[in-house]
Amino acid sequence: MRKSVMPPRFRKASPRRLAIERLENRVLLDAGGLAVWLPGAATDLGELVFYRDQHVDLSGGDLSYEFRAAHDAILAAEASSASGSRATIALFDAEGNLLAEQEGPTSRIDHDAVAGRRYFITLSGGAADLDLRIANQVGRDDGDTLPIFGSPGDDVFEIASSGLEGKVNGIAYTFTPAALSDPPRDRMRLSIDGGGGNDTVQLRGLGAELHASPELVAFVSMYYEADASRITYVHAYGEGDGDIAYLDGSAGQDKLKIEPDYDHVKLIGSGYTLRAKFFERVVVDTGEREDLARIWDTASEDRLFFQPGQFQFLSQAGWDVRAAGIESAIFRSTLGGADRAILQDSPGDDLFFARPHKSIWSGPGFDLTVRGASFIEVYSTDGGCDRAKLHGSQASDQFETLGRNAGLSQTGGTFTPLYAVHAFDWVKAYAHGGEQDVCALDPDAAFETVLDGQWTEVSKEELTERLLQDGGGFF
Repeated sequence: MRKSVMPPRFRKASPRRLAIERLENRVLLDAGGLAVWLPGAATDLGELVFYRDQHVDLSGGDLSYEFRAAHDAILAAEASSASGSRATIALFDAEGNLLAEQEGPTSRIDHDAVAGRRYFITLSGGAADLDLRIANQVGRDDGDTLPIFGSPGDDVFEIASSGLEGKVNGIAYTFTPAALSDPPRDRMRLSIDGGGGNDTVQLRGLGAELHASPELVAFVSMYYEADASRITYVHAYGEGDGDIAYLDGSAGQDKLKIEPDYDHVKLIGSGYTLRAKFFERVVVDTGEREDLARIWDTASEDRLFFQPGQFQFLSQAGWDVRAAGIESAIFRSTLGGADRAILQDSPGDDLFFARPHKSIWSGPGFDLTVRGASFIEVYSTDGGCDRAKLHGSQASDQFETLGRNAGLSQTGGTFTPLYAVHAFDWVKAYAHGGEQDVCALDPDAAFETVLDGQWTEVSKEELTERLLQDGGGFF
């Protein structure tokens, strides 16, 4: 900030006027005949979009600020004191005419400013802990769209689900209802331009539909619609039935996070974050680079359907997330429920490497890690020479083959299927020293079978009798 050259002196007049003159480096406030002396020259804020000073101290005297309005928009000025100290905030035009004034522990004035015009704000009252905000950011409703302007710094835009209230950098605004606008509209329309800086927008709505990318955000709800550009952080909240979000990634590497424990889906890339919270359905396209996905489970039963480049996550808890453009993904099943993963192959040569606690499905241009799922089923139907390495547990296991299918499960009191693979070219089963590791092999299986470790081979009849005791079996 710079100190201004003192403007010409304004003569005292009625109604109240601001008289500013160069006199021993002081500013003179003439209030209806009562002279109040302010130390120093007015602080020149230049072209103003938003200004904040959280530590204004008037104990040494009153302060004044001068600036030019950047937009044809509301000029809002707010001074608040955490301790409850009272202060007076006043707005003057370039001729020294009083335009607005308020006094209290929280003082707020609003004025319909004109772009390029010069204004003065004065603070008085002796408070030592004021938080001052001055904003020229909420424009005039032209009958179609209400514009909201960002500053060169980091802004925060918040729109309530009603579309009638919002906050810009902590300053609250009330908007004209759509039905009362001229002409009347079916819903409020807002257009937000973040300007410079790393800006944040928070949008809430009933029956919401979100389309968000690093370049543009479009949000439609029951009561309002909004678009936003040049935004770094997008936080959208669905608050009704049937909410849906579409998230698009960047040309660079993106990371997708599905976190039901936080009720949100996040897409993160260089210079942006898109977050959809409480949406019933989310559709994601991350683009064409080496994009990543991290998927966490719910406490209910979940299903992950995966094929190279895309997947769908479904849950009895109501989640439905679909994603395309994914090269690498991790699915973590940690919260309980009988979670399952159903996997599809690529046209190339793929490998399924499975252990009870962690399995990896990989091939040309993709890889998926599944941790803790109750059961994984894999299909090899799109070509290539696909192989499966199936590791058992340290408990009793059984391995079965039939036709084009193979499966491995835990036994010994209860039957717990671990993995099943279909139409693979080569399958290897590993025993890890369980008390009763048995296998039943189909001599006419349509793939090569390899055994590793101490397996006891039994007939189908023997296996069936054994499974009747454990209550299960694959084939």
